[in-house]
Amino acid sequence: MKFKNTYGILMITFFLCGCNNHKAIEKVDRFESSTINNESLEELATKNLLNSQELIRLLPAKLQGMPLINTEPNGKQTIIGTYSNHADPNYTSTAIIFTLVDGAGDIGLKHIKAIHNLLNQDLNQSSDKGWVKTTIHNQQKIMVKEQTKTENTGIKSTVTSSIDMIKNHRFHINLTARHLPGNQLIRAIDEVTNLSFPE
Repeated sequence: MKFKNTYGILMITFFLCGCNNHKAIEKVDRFESSTINNESLEELATKNLLNSQELIRLLPAKLQGMPLINTEPNGKQTIIGTYSNHADPNYTSTAIIFTLVDGAGDIGLKHIKAIHNLLNQDLNQSSDKGWVKTTIHNQQKIMVKEQTKTENTGIKSTVTSSIDMIKNHRFHINLTARHLPGNQLIRAIDEVTNLSFPE
């Protein structure tokens, strides 16, 4: 079945690309890789969800030198942690929001597939308000966004950045930071990558 699918994609790709064999082979390679990844993702449906306390224990005590000051569940599969040097951060405070989604079970599988497809897109867009791109950082596919906006006061501009990644083919991690540009938030991803997570 896999051979037939590949053959069909190959024929369509050659038709679209004419005689450009390099482009055709590159697209077939991406198709094969996507098929393999999707097959491995299906195993998530058979895994048991971690409970809220188990998810909280996966969060680091500190991130970019800022302590974990608050955690709260968001449904059965998601936990949200806030990191800041301020006990009650506001729009003037530097903070990182760590959103962790367990991709186990049928619902989790659908979520991880959607994020997986998003990370596999080739994005590199910018505007006068910010930019978004997908890239590979330390052999990890990530999506990085950065946006600058003016607060309601009309005086202070706030840089908001975010990074999405999938850890251990199971956990969707989103880091969203205020007053922290994307190139600095990537250092937090390095910390997260070194954490020990279950399969």
